[in-house]
Amino acid sequence: MSAAHRLRTPPWLPGIAPRVGLALAASAGGLLNDVALWQVTSVLCGLLAAVVPSARTGYLVIGLVVMGLLQQDPSVGRTCAAVLVVHMIHVLTSVSLVVPFRARITLRAARPGAIRFLGVQLIAQAAAILAVAIPTGPGLAWFAPVGAVALGVVAVVFLSRLREGAG
Repeated sequence: MSAAHRLRTPPWLPGIAPRVGLALAASAGGLLNDVALWQVTSVLCGLLAAVVPSARTGYLVIGLVVMGLLQQDPSVGRTCAAVLVVHMIHVLTSVSLVVPFRARITLRAARPGAIRFLGVQLIAQAAAILAVAIPTGPGLAWFAPVGAVALGVVAVVFLSRLREGAG
């Protein structure tokens, strides 16, 4: 090739990168559990999800992370790590389903998703810290119905806006 005819490609990641990230995130999720069997299961499910994304076994790891959190004492660090790992597994499982193994993902195409991921993490980490910081006890039982009503209001608002956009 001469200097006048150079092919320039933008910076890119290999298509295997989301799958490797999924396996690593699933392994990190396994480390959040104290039960050795669940740790091994998390790693195996993560590897299977990386090799065969259509199996969607990454979502099983999310369940294992949640079960591991529920069996341990509340901890801000562990909760924040679980929120990060669960979100990462969800995003990487979704990306692995649509990106072929041999594809190239340009950084320009990956940027909006990465920015969205960081924005959601900012909100989710703040909510996780607040959730762990709220004291527990029998005097706070009223939080459950208030939270259910708030969730219902958010769902109604979301569905009404969705219906307006579709109509």
